[in-house]
Amino acid sequence: VGSFTEDVATPLEGIELLPMAQGLRDRITVTVGDDVAAAVLDGKVLERDVVGVVGDGPWPLVGGTGELLAVYEAHRGTTCKPAVVVARR
Repeated sequence: VGSFTEDVATPLEGIELLPMAQGLRDRITVTVGDDVAAAVLDGKVLERDVVGVVGDGPWPLVGGTGELLAVYEAHRGTTCKPAVVVARR
């Protein structure tokens, strides 16, 4: 599926979980700063230019260390909203 080909397949005996962000590697990933990350984790509707997204989405949003925070999608006008927010640990 997508960029996950048979060449990167792992036998069941050696299976390991990938980071969630890697599962969305075929999407344009946007890294957000701490201030935007806090709003993202609260599930806020945000202006697209604040988030830094372009195109139609959906957009995986990651924090500074590459962890998946949420997946945002286009919303009304110039805004975007969360389709999925990853629970805080």
